[in-house]
Amino acid sequence: MHEEMFLTDAQADGLATFQNQRVHHGQFQNAIARITNFHRSGTRAYAPGIMTFVGETGAGKSSVVENFCSMANSGDSHSCVLSIIIPQSCTIKNLASRILYALGDPCASMGTRESMERRIAMLADHASVSMLIFDEFQHLTNKGSQARRYDTADWLKTQLEILHRPVLFVGLPEVNDIFMVNPQLETRRRGRIELHPFDPSTKDGAKELLMLFHFLNQELPLPDPSSSVLKSNEVMLRLARSCKGLIGYITKVIYRSVEIALLSNSPTLTEQHLTVALSELKEASDELDTKAARPLQSKRKQTVGRVISRQKKGLQDEPF
Repeated sequence: MHEEMFLTDAQADGLATFQNQRVHHGQFQNAIARITNFHRSGTRAYAPGIMTFVGETGAGKSSVVENFCSMANSGDSHSCVLSIIIPQSCTIKNLASRILYALGDPCASMGTRESMERRIAMLADHASVSMLIFDEFQHLTNKGSQARRYDTADWLKTQLEILHRPVLFVGLPEVNDIFMVNPQLETRRRGRIELHPFDPSTKDGAKELLMLFHFLNQELPLPDPSSSVLKSNEVMLRLARSCKGLIGYITKVIYRSVEIALLSNSPTLTEQHLTVALSELKEASDELDTKAARPLQSKRKQTVGRVISRQKKGLQDEPF
């Protein structure tokens, strides 16, 4: 059994700094700009409405939301953006309780639905909330009866009218189902944002990915980034294809591979480090289309990683 080593304080600091970097690629910047504009115009509008922000798991939605909230809630602004994560099988009262908890209500789960609604309006004014974000919003649309989902959508519509604040629905593409359940919400939708996976098979997609890898290599917390595998266009583009172009999965593999490199006191990042990282993360990558080509090992390195892919004919392992 492999015995895990310990990072030194300096290594841990370097890895944390590397992981905390936000790569502001084109889609990231466009999403930030659109949400910011929706927020700024919505605070001035009588009926600010809704915007939806969707993408597959690993597309980078959480990074966008975190970055936007950090910017919006910093500086001299007296208003705040409130972000609420919706749990699975969420009822209207559960949702009201979540909002109250985020607003700092010490008795967030207590009271009738009507009293909770009054407290939401009062506390939102008191806290100068300028925008609400509902993350993992698909949890309101993919469970429960049609009637229950309609009631939830109708309650949200009523809250929009009471609170007069812009609202962002964030989640998987199923978020859009709420507008089919209650078409009246559609009239209040002011825009849609969707994060798409990178496409390394296109010239523009490959170019943006390579710029991303170049940026990460500049921040690499290793002694010799000049010989890093992040500079190998062929290897990294094939890794991107194996991760379906989803930035969350790509960076997860890279972050773990850098940790492995630090633990082995390697001067740089190698293909072997990527191989080991992807092998360890195969469960997280279980839903990815790993049938895509993977970076080839050089003749000097014979280590072969294994990843799991769901195929129509069963699970198959393929080399990294």
